[in-house]
Amino acid sequence: MVKQKLIENSMFTIDNILIVAYFLSFWIRFFTDLSFFVMSIIWFCVGCAIVIYTYVYYLSSRKLWKILFVIDSIAFINSIINQNGKVASVAIVFIAQSFGILLYKNRNRLIFAEKMSLITIIYLFFQVYISKPVKISSWEYGIIISKLLGGNSASIVICMCLSIYALSRYNAGKHIEYWPFLVNVIIAYKIGGNGGILSSLVFFILIFFLDRKSGKFSRKKILIFSGIALLIIIWKKYYVYLFQLVTNDNSRLWMWRNYWDCMMESAKNIFFGASVDSIELLAKQKNIHNTYINWHYCFGLIPFLAFLYLIFRSTLIYLIEKRYLILIISFVLFLRAATDEASFAFMPLWSYMWLDFVEKADRENEIGIKES
Repeated sequence: MVKQKLIENSMFTIDNILIVAYFLSFWIRFFTDLSFFVMSIIWFCVGCAIVIYTYVYYLSSRKLWKILFVIDSIAFINSIINQNGKVASVAIVFIAQSFGILLYKNRNRLIFAEKMSLITIIYLFFQVYISKPVKISSWEYGIIISKLLGGNSASIVICMCLSIYALSRYNAGKHIEYWPFLVNVIIAYKIGGNGGILSSLVFFILIFFLDRKSGKFSRKKILIFSGIALLIIIWKKYYVYLFQLVTNDNSRLWMWRNYWDCMMESAKNIFFGASVDSIELLAKQKNIHNTYINWHYCFGLIPFLAFLYLIFRSTLIYLIEKRYLILIISFVLFLRAATDEASFAFMPLWSYMWLDFVEKADRENEIGIKES
């Protein structure tokens, strides 16, 4: 028993080495402009090593892995049939799932993942302020950190890191500091983009609403903040801007409406994912700027429904059990993923929650069998 404890507390465990390796390969692939093919192979190999390791040495993960193997296989077949050129997206999702299961395996000792997450946030903070805005379209300027990481994707990575940080502190019974979430707000305003700004504000506010001792929402904080926020919105007439944001011509709403029209053209498009080659903007970008719609576009109907079911089912558990911190993370991820493609960063966190859901279901079944 003592020997087992020493092994678990050691820095040089296989789990810690794989966590560090995943972050390093993730950084090299997304944060640099080195050989895309080579860096992708390295990241993919690290992910495959995690898949094999978690499947062999973490028996609780096997049920979820079997489910994911089936879903990802269907996604791979559908991505070939729909010819949207998104076969590589299946590999990205598969590798990201492995990291989520590794995080859940180490949920009570995520200190290495927490430190790597904070380093990532600080690095991106300086990169955002060092990088000069460049022209990314005929009318828009933006921050470009690498070929794979622009302003929107950087805010998604930071959101992922904040979630890992919060989970680590929560599971270890430590206070969640506010400064990383405030840094996220500052970065979001520098980068721009309504989705990133909104999600960063919501994340900071909801974390602030949590009582540090009880882990529950503080009614006093909510009432005071809501009153002040309402007065500012009315005084500064921010409600006019919010109304215009929803009602004015919005490129994302335009994409989603057009994709809906494409999907409804045939049963084949509904089941396998719709081609958007007839829509000039979408045909060029190959990105619907909505993670959930992208799941249908890339992977087809069954993976789309399966992933959504796992997300909503696990979120419902957190709501019922009043695990407010993880409920906040789940809500923020859902919100941020609704306006951009975020699977490459959020899939580990969703996998963490899915395994939580699967393990809870297994425990309840065991209790039911014993009682009967």
